[in-house]
Parts: sequence; C-alpha cells; structure tokens
Amino acid sequence: MEKKTYLSPKIASISLLILAFITLHSCDVDNLKYDDWKPVVAVPLAYSDFDVYDVLNRTDSLQELLVVDEDGLLALNYKGELFSFSLDELLDIPDQNYNQTLQLSATMASTIESGLGASFSDAIEFPLNIDPSDVRVDEVVFLSGNVNLSYTILQNEVFEGSITFGNLVDQNNTPLSFSISSTGVNPGQTITESFDLTGARMSPNYDGTENLIALDFGISISNNPDNTAVSGDALNIEVDLSEINIDYITGYFGQLSINTDQDSVRIKIFDNIINGTFALEEAFIDLNVENSFGLPVDFSLDDVTSFNLETGEEIDLTFPTDLALAGQTELNGTPEEVTFSFNNGNTNVVDLLEPTPKVVYFALNATSNPNGPPPPDQPNFIRHDSRLDVDIDVLLPLKGYAQDILLIDTLDVDIEFDEFEEVDSIEFKIRTLNGFPTRGDVQVVFLDELQTPIDSLFLEPSPIILSGLVNSSGIVDTPVENTQVVSVDQASADNLGNTDKIVVIAVLNTINNQNEDIVRFMDDYRLKINLGAKIYGNIAVE
Repeated sequence: MEKKTYLSPKIASISLLILAFITLHSCDVDNLKYDDWKPVVAVPLAYSDFDVYDVLNRTDSLQELLVVDEDGLLALNYKGELFSFSLDELLDIPDQNYNQTLQLSATMASTIESGLGASFSDAIEFPLNIDPSDVRVDEVVFLSGNVNLSYTILQNEVFEGSITFGNLVDQNNTPLSFSISSTGVNPGQTITESFDLTGARMSPNYDGTENLIALDFGISISNNPDNTAVSGDALNIEVDLSEINIDYITGYFGQLSINTDQDSVRIKIFDNIINGTFALEEAFIDLNVENSFGLPVDFSLDDVTSFNLETGEEIDLTFPTDLALAGQTELNGTPEEVTFSFNNGNTNVVDLLEPTPKVVYFALNATSNPNGPPPPDQPNFIRHDSRLDVDIDVLLPLKGYAQDILLIDTLDVDIEFDEFEEVDSIEFKIRTLNGFPTRGDVQVVFLDELQTPIDSLFLEPSPIILSGLVNSSGIVDTPVENTQVVSVDQASADNLGNTDKIVVIAVLNTINNQNEDIVRFMDDYRLKINLGAKIYGNIAVE
C-alpha cells in the first residue's frame, strides 16, 4: 500500500464512531432547529459535524499515525523501537586485579651475597578477563580507564629496573612502563604508579583459550651489606585495571547469544473493545534494522503473541526464522540497514487482529557468527557507539469488517435539568447523518455521583446509528439519516437532575458483517449529529 499523505493526528478506536455520538460537547445552538416541535422549552444539547479525522482524533496515542493512499483509503500506522543493543550489552571488560610475587632462588641469594648480583629478566602473563570469556581479542582501544601498578620490595637489598607491558601501548604508541627502585623505599612499603588508558591500545596474546597480558621484567638486584639475601619472596607486583570503557575492539567474538525479554506494541485502536471480532483484510509489519556491529547475526522472532488483556485470548504468530544480517563491513564505515517485511504472503500476521488485541508481544533471539570464525583479514569489530536497533512499523489499512464488538465507556456529563421547575416529562431527540460503513445498537445508563444507576435511556439497546450505503467496493457513497425521539416520564426526568456520569454501552457491526463483507474507511467520510431535549411542564421562561 503506497503512503501518499502523512498526517499526525492522535488516532482513536473505531469505537468512537459510536461513542462520539453521545458525547455532550461541541455544542452549537444556532444549528439545532425545532421548527417541527412546539415545546414548552426546547434545549439544544449538542450539534457536531465530524469528518473522518474528527472521529479518529479522540484518543491519546503518541505512536500512532494516520496515512492515506492515493485512493483515499485510511490506514493506521504504529511506529516505535522494538529492540536495541549496544556494546556494553554484548561485551564487557570488568575491573580486574593481578598479583605476582617474584622469588629469589638459593642460587640467586648466594650470588647477590657474593657481590655479583642477580636479575629478573623474565616475562609473566596475566589473563585479560572479559565477558563473555570465550572472546578472542585481537586489539582493544580504550576510550577511558585506569591502570595502576604497585610494587612492594620484600627484602632489604638494592633493586633497580623497570616493568613494561609487552602488549599495551599509550596513545603515542609507547609501551607502558613502570620504574622500580629501592632508593628511599623501606622494605614492605608499597609504591603505586597510575596511567590513564585514554587512547591506549592493547593487543593481548591468545593461547587458544585465554587473552593474556604480558609483563616484561628487567630488574637487577645487588647486595646491601647491611642485609643478608635469602631464598624466598623478594618483590611483589600488583596490577589493577579499572573503570574501563572500550573505544573499539576487534577479534572473534564467538557465537554470542542475543536474547531479549518480551517487548510489546500496543494496538490502541482496540482499547475500548471488550469482545467481538475485528478482522482486517490485510496487515503489514516491517522490522527496520540498523546494525553497526561488525559481525554477522542470524536472528528470529520467537514467542510473537497477539493478546487481548480483557478476555485473555491469544494467538501465536509464525514468522520466518532465516533473518540474517551481514554486519557493518568497515570499522568506521556505514551501518548496515535492512528491512524485513511480513504480510499475508509470508506469515499469519493478519491473524494478530482476530482477538482484537490490546498488545502484541515480541521476543527476539539472535546468534552472532552463525557460520563460525570470520576470515583472518575480516575480524569481528564493535565500536563504543555501535548499535543493533530494531524498529517496528505496523501498517493496518482500515479495510475489513467488525462483528459484535462490545464497547463500554464512561463519560462525565452534567445535565442540569433541575434548574427547571415542575418538569412533567422530557423528550430527547437524536438526529444523525452517517457517512461511515458502521451501524450500532446503543444503550445509555445514567449514574449519580455514587456511581449508582439512576435510569437508562432505552428499554433495550436501540439501533440509533444506521450505516451509510456501501457500494460494491466497500465504500460509502450515500450517507444515511436517522431520527429518533425518546421520552422519559416525570419520575425519570426528576432523576436526571442528579446525573453525574453516563455509561455508554454499544454493540458495533459493519454493514453485512455476517457475510464478512469488506468495507473501507475513506478520508472523505463525515458524520453529523443533533442532540436536543424538549421539556414539558409548568415552566417559567424569562
């Protein structure tokens, strides 16, 4: 269906084709004539002239739009974010701490005491903890973070040298290095140096199971004549990584599972519907995906359910499961944009409307790298601003039928008939000119301020609204007028002075719905309503 005109009204339920008739506002006294009445007092209560947008503009729905195709057919359009994922929801480098104690062997202690000295010139490796743990990291560039290195000299000998990260460089590509010196340092005293990781780059060693951080030692130990070197603990090293934020990360991230809790889309056209059938001939759902993750993803929609909150009725929807994303191709390139479209041809999407749903629930299940590791020259990557956003676009052309839709609404109304004295009876006169393809039986119940029923307008629901005449295309080409007069006696008239609210109960049907005849809602439909009262009695009129 081609969208020709974009409007932005707040869309209302089809129920308001009935409810709007009873609403006592939009009053225009000059337009209500009583030439055929000879009342003691004639009171014009309401006159309204609705076009299709007036009728549909009766509820507050920020995510609903009205669109019109080239022929004037209306459609409801629901748009919104369904799912969204970012880097920190897939990968995380948590705060971590490493501790290592270097020891003197008996040979090293003897060599130091002889005056020849000894040295530590080895390298040790610590695992880089990452969540999930089976990720292979080729390179990670830090947006921010801190690294603290602390050392504690445990023997009172002379220590000089440095500790250098073998695979961590700063923003100038200089390896991070820390000086070790016993000068001015007492045995057992801890010395700490800190570095800002902003712009730093780490390229861990990967041994097939872990990502490893390398520390290279170049430390000489010479004799202190006031102390005797012994075998055992000589130098304690501690490394802390904290407050890490990733700028980007590359490698192989495995088959990450991306699952969501249920999310939902509220179909507000049905908010006032309690039960009945509302069937549309066609429905369209588009999932618009923008993916700036540099990795392929296969995903499916699981547990898609159309649910009526009033009745508990639900229908499971079946969607294709072969929804694939290739991923953004370059680290600083353009995000991948894909639209997955569902309609009557590839899923049972039209069935979602059968229980007149209040809510449609979605849950997403996705797996990265479904075909295993990427080629060596095309590693996975994710930037700090990478996102996988899935937006939903539901288009419901107003072309279908409604059958036995029960509507209930409560309205605040203040009918101040008690300002007239000695009222014998009241006649309500309702005149409608309906250009919509709907008819409805209506009952109106008057309530007092305690919400206790006072009276009803009809002995039983009355067919006040007659459908416009529909042509072979399901379009109203001739509006239909109907006038109805309802009389209430003195006792009922007295009670109406205490009315605080009215409850409107209606059963809505489109024309020939028993045959499932399809009707269309067009943008040139109109509805005119007159509501007045004629009051009889010994009434003083100024």
